[in-house]
Amino acid sequence: MFVFLAKERMFFVDYALTYPNPRHRELIWRMVDQGIVCTSPPSVYRILDEKGLIPKWRLSDEEQESRSERERAHLPDEVWLIDFTYVWIGKRWWYLIFLMDECSGYIVHWELLWSMDRWTTSAAVERALEIPGRKREPIIQSDNGAVFRSREFKRYLAHRGISQRRIYPHCPEQNGFIERGIRSVKELAGVEFLDNRSAYDEMRKAIEYYNQERRHSNLHYLRPIDYYWGDPLSLLEERREKIARAREERKQINLTSSGFNLIMRKSDKMKVKRLLKLKGQKFSFWVKQYKRFFIWETKKPRRNNE
Repeated sequence: MFVFLAKERMFFVDYALTYPNPRHRELIWRMVDQGIVCTSPPSVYRILDEKGLIPKWRLSDEEQESRSERERAHLPDEVWLIDFTYVWIGKRWWYLIFLMDECSGYIVHWELLWSMDRWTTSAAVERALEIPGRKREPIIQSDNGAVFRSREFKRYLAHRGISQRRIYPHCPEQNGFIERGIRSVKELAGVEFLDNRSAYDEMRKAIEYYNQERRHSNLHYLRPIDYYWGDPLSLLEERREKIARAREERKQINLTSSGFNLIMRKSDKMKVKRLLKLKGQKFSFWVKQYKRFFIWETKKPRRNNE
């Protein structure tokens, strides 16, 4: 383990005092790019934390309450995310609407739309709500686009008894879950198509793969369908049991192998020595173990009895 030089510590502190706003990760990568000091962000964090130069982001009570209300959903159909994207079909842009379950990342519904207005959006949401098997009435979360702020869309949700919440202005990361999902689907299917049929087929295949095959790191590398329609806790428990069984099997095999190598007879020493005299012989694993445990015993230095 190395220790920073005094001048390096001084560089860290002076740079943090010169640029107080960026976080420590941005500071260190700036310093690396400028050739000042090259190290890892955790090392710089420890030094700046000792000097009290790590900014503490404190929210007001109102902001903390709002942030807690906007935490990610923990149950399927608790919160649905809604968003639009564009795809080129033929000679014009078409609109692709997505509704995604926030807990599982499962794309509940999607459609290709000729236009993006309050009536077509409301109709798409209505068709999504008509899908059987829904566990509860979801909250619709959207950005602050004109469609989602329209009076007609709000009236439709109120008529259906659906709550709506919009992300904070200029905070697109709050809708980053569906943004990343849309990006993954477009990477799989593409963004340019000859006609509506080919676009529909490619999007359907991509979304089926995304929902039923693709494993997500934030879902403990399970699939969205496992969280939305299945029992993720049982699957995770099954994983732990498999790992525990495999660990126990390896343990038993190692113990058996070690016991075989340790339970030896002195008469076997001569056999090993004779085998060792053969030049160019490739000895098996058990012969090497004999040599390790027993020939060493014969050459072990003895204590002088004084």
